[in-house]
Amino acid sequence: MAAKIISQKRFAKLVASTGALSQPPGALTRLSNLLYTQRGSLQIADGSLAVSAPISPASLIAAIASFANLQPGQFPYYELLAYSSTPQLADVTNFVVSSVSGSTDNPLASYTFDIAATLGDTHTNARNSSYVLTSAFDTVNFTWTAVAGATGYTIYYVYRPAGFPFSYLISLGTSVTTSFSHTGTLPITPSVNPTPDFNNTYELILYVNTDVATPIDFSEVTGGVFPFTIPQPAALAPGSPGFSANPAVIGFSPYGGTSGIAGPLPQLIQFAAQSILILGNGYAPQAYDPALGPGGAVTALANTFTAAYPTWQASVSWLTGSQLAALYGSTNYLFTATQGGVSGSGTTPFTGTPPVKGVQIADGSVIWTSEGPIVASVAPRGAAHAVAYAGSLWLANTSPTTTSDGIDGPTCIKMSDSNNPNSWNPVNVAFIAKDDGTQITGLQPFTIAALGISPTGSLCVFKEFTTYQVIGVFGASSFEIQPAQTNLGCIAPRSIQFLPGFGVVRFTHLGFAVFDGINDRLISEDIRPYLFGGVDSEADLTPVDPSYLYLAQSAQTTQPPMYICAMPLTGGSGALTRLFCYDLVMKSWAVLDLPWAIHSLGTMSVGEGYPLVLAGKADGTIQRIQSGDVNWDQGDAAQSAVNWSFRSPDVYGEGSTQRLFYEQATIRGYGSASMVSSIVANLWLDGAQIGSQAVDVVPQGGSNLFEARVKIFKSGYRAHIDFSGNNGGAAGIIDSIDWSVSPKSSLARRIIG
Repeated sequence: MAAKIISQKRFAKLVASTGALSQPPGALTRLSNLLYTQRGSLQIADGSLAVSAPISPASLIAAIASFANLQPGQFPYYELLAYSSTPQLADVTNFVVSSVSGSTDNPLASYTFDIAATLGDTHTNARNSSYVLTSAFDTVNFTWTAVAGATGYTIYYVYRPAGFPFSYLISLGTSVTTSFSHTGTLPITPSVNPTPDFNNTYELILYVNTDVATPIDFSEVTGGVFPFTIPQPAALAPGSPGFSANPAVIGFSPYGGTSGIAGPLPQLIQFAAQSILILGNGYAPQAYDPALGPGGAVTALANTFTAAYPTWQASVSWLTGSQLAALYGSTNYLFTATQGGVSGSGTTPFTGTPPVKGVQIADGSVIWTSEGPIVASVAPRGAAHAVAYAGSLWLANTSPTTTSDGIDGPTCIKMSDSNNPNSWNPVNVAFIAKDDGTQITGLQPFTIAALGISPTGSLCVFKEFTTYQVIGVFGASSFEIQPAQTNLGCIAPRSIQFLPGFGVVRFTHLGFAVFDGINDRLISEDIRPYLFGGVDSEADLTPVDPSYLYLAQSAQTTQPPMYICAMPLTGGSGALTRLFCYDLVMKSWAVLDLPWAIHSLGTMSVGEGYPLVLAGKADGTIQRIQSGDVNWDQGDAAQSAVNWSFRSPDVYGEGSTQRLFYEQATIRGYGSASMVSSIVANLWLDGAQIGSQAVDVVPQGGSNLFEARVKIFKSGYRAHIDFSGNNGGAAGIIDSIDWSVSPKSSLARRIIG
């Protein structure tokens, strides 16, 4: 019987969640470093090129940004924030109590003390060494061993209020020597925020490019150095994979969480001709003028806003939305006219007990609603997320906890005055679902359009499991904050991107989802095992790490048009080595596996050409990707070829119960001789891995066309082949796979012995 040819071609999607017998046409179940062409072939992904020299002394690049026309004579202009790879100070050792005296001020109990070595004014250790004293005392004396490079030491009393989950560090004083003494009752008034137990003498440093040559040179900005928190596993719910009842760092938050310490998700925002550094909800946003170069100052955002509201007047027409200030004792209260009209002709109605927020007061035909006390102007305390939208700078998640003045907190969103990052009206503040136990995890401007209706600007605000839209701006009559009809939010803040023609995409607790202003839909079901793992035939896939998902970074490529998101894999300690790519034309997923870890990713839309996708490599270089480079680290002495792999669809007989004789599989495509010689074919037959098979290359007439035949000569019910290789330092294409099979008779007698 002549062999039957089964042809597999027109590859168009990655579907990792289907069984061997239900794979749709053109689908592959495994894919690495291969992208789709519109004619149905698989194209080997591009490599990378280092566009910068290594950053020194820092090495882990945390954020990259490109700004247009910000510095005279430099176009385009780049900035980056880089982490130091090692702490700047060693831990304090031999921290002990040398003596105690007295017994009345502090009764017999267990007392814990911590010490922090400091370096200058900005680089400070949290606690690196503890001592527990069980004694009664009036005076306690400490000694320790000097730390190289330290300019001083801070001694803390560790106090944990009853029923409170975290301890507080209460400073007892400082010392420039290796001894310290405290006399009197230990204080129990804590700082504003609990301080987790980790070493934060790492530095976060701002760098700017000083020329446009290749490789680009970056220089450290004077004063642009901040103490920061190294990425740690995030706290997970008990039902989550990777949950630990004893986390390594108690109280750690991906959004900051510690007063005076920069968080692990910094941002660089261009606004009002300045670069705004967003450093987490525990550290004040900073402003930097790029026109000043590396010697420019980096200063915290200020607040020059001065409230000026009219006072009440008799027999005056007030429009709905009008505001005035009324004095109760020594405190001014703000009122808004929720019903317009003419005020009364007598005395002021604003007397007696100060009204709480929401109380309404009748005044002639006007109804005034209390907005509460007018809060004093306060500079931004922090921000986990920021965006330039509608001519203003918007900040979100501005403090680890809700502040007593009611203008900052993890659910807070606030807006600056137009084109002024140093003017913040306290009225332009809102709390989104303040008491639901979650926090804001991201922002993204969006435009709502409908047929025959002018486009309306909106701002998408994401929390962990909910999505909101801010319509208009503070103070506008159309201003509104409304929840979207979805139970999906965002758990990876930097995965958020606006995709033209699709909507806002981000990673949620159910996978990647797109919100189009009305509907919210998942788009990652085809690759669910890649994200969440699987069993049986899917058990070979390493899922993403839920405890480090907050580190995910995203961008958009031009060739081909794709959304890409770099995500950490389980067991990788937060390193970003896998890119999930959504082809905007094919509407299909692909997977890119990097040969090294990156820590940041972004689309740089400056200059006259195509936008660049730049990645911050762990060695401190900036790498461009998907820009036609054929090798990894193209141009470097250590460059390497791009490895690729894919799994062919399963081949089986009629009804899947017929045995086949598999003669050979033939793979066709385009590639260099080095690429063809690198091809490895691992055969799987009836669910068992048979191993590598011989590959015979047949010369073709056309330049770089190839045909490689895999000899099999085995019988079974179903089979597939894992093909792998490298690009050989040149472009490569996989067009098709042809299987030569012969059906076995289903009437053969079976002898059971």
